[in-house]
Amino acid sequence: MAGTVVAGVTLLVGALVAAAWWSARDDIAWSSTLPGGAYRVLDWDDSRVLLASPSRVALLDRGDGSVMRQLRIDVADQAWLRPEGGFITLSRDDGTLQAWEDEDPAGEDVLSSDMEPVWQATGAREDPLRLLATSEQLMVVQDGGAGELRGLRLEDGSTAWTTRVQRILPTYSSGQMLDEIGVVGAFLPGDRSASLLSVDDGDPVAELPVVDDVESFNVWGDRALVDAGDRLWVVSPDETVELAVPWERALLAGASQAGGVVTATDGEASWGIDLERATISALPAVDEPGGYESAYQPHQVDDRLTAVYVDGMLTGVDRATGEQLFTLDGVGVTLAQGAETVLVQREPAGADAWLERMATWRADAGVELQVVDTDATTYGSVVTDGDEVGDRATLDDHEAVVVLQGEDFAIEESRVVLLGR
Repeated sequence: MAGTVVAGVTLLVGALVAAAWWSARDDIAWSSTLPGGAYRVLDWDDSRVLLASPSRVALLDRGDGSVMRQLRIDVADQAWLRPEGGFITLSRDDGTLQAWEDEDPAGEDVLSSDMEPVWQATGAREDPLRLLATSEQLMVVQDGGAGELRGLRLEDGSTAWTTRVQRILPTYSSGQMLDEIGVVGAFLPGDRSASLLSVDDGDPVAELPVVDDVESFNVWGDRALVDAGDRLWVVSPDETVELAVPWERALLAGASQAGGVVTATDGEASWGIDLERATISALPAVDEPGGYESAYQPHQVDDRLTAVYVDGMLTGVDRATGEQLFTLDGVGVTLAQGAETVLVQREPAGADAWLERMATWRADAGVELQVVDTDATTYGSVVTDGDEVGDRATLDDHEAVVVLQGEDFAIEESRVVLLGR
């Protein structure tokens, strides 16, 4: 294995493209073919993986890849797992939330209109609902038509609490991060400053120290990172800490569960923010298109690890301290990363490294995707024939889910592959 590993973190490494057929060289845990177009990985837990296409939602058994439920639904590109079982879909057409069981009694692909949901919830005045956060018992939704937040019980969809709001402070969210949000930022009626509202009961637990000029906002647990351009605060129910910023003007380039990365507007320097410890650290200079911003992927679930290119080498950086954890040679684009894993494209022999980094969705025939840890142990691999990678997500336990698709404009099916077991 080419490359050098400098520290003891687990690394998921590979070269990524979609294979039309598996070869004898492939070492995958399982693969499953899903009809209905291009799928995205939306959520997962220890036993399930939830995916959706524009016309279907599919729930797979994480253990063997078997299909637990395929549901044809009008627009199912937003969906979340329920902790106690089942999943929830949000229709883009009318903003209706519907809860479904895990198992399909008929054991086949069915229309949602032919099945009864466990429960459903709709917004007032036909305005769509927007899901903001989840917990083990509740989900918090914004009902724009009613001008309120609602806490809905996951068990039956009934309303546990409501709070009137003027507007919500948007924050990064995805299926895997919604259960890490303990507070929601909102302007209450008559207030000039936003407040943090508890997910449990909708009550305000802290007031933000800025008025009307919040440029970006990120939440992890009950702590919020509040960016006003030249000033930065960490706000929680217990304290408000203003961080001494080493920049005159900067932009929040990316956010993960426990902080973010700030890049100066001239692009010459970057700093990592640790939200839990309320600290700022200088980060190494990077040499890839987009800098640190390009290192943040849709399925980023890590609280500290960021993989970027430093002096042409893939480098794992501890965002909280700026420490370089490992370096690895011979890889291209960073496609996804997790708490202790990074999914990257390994360059074919003779490939131009810079061009490989630009080609984020394609690779040449014969490229290999591998799951590797820091002592170069390979946990899985697949050799591809140059088709597209539709979506990807690192999970945990050295595992990654990859959605593989053909090159045709009209994609009729997707192949879902689990690597790394």
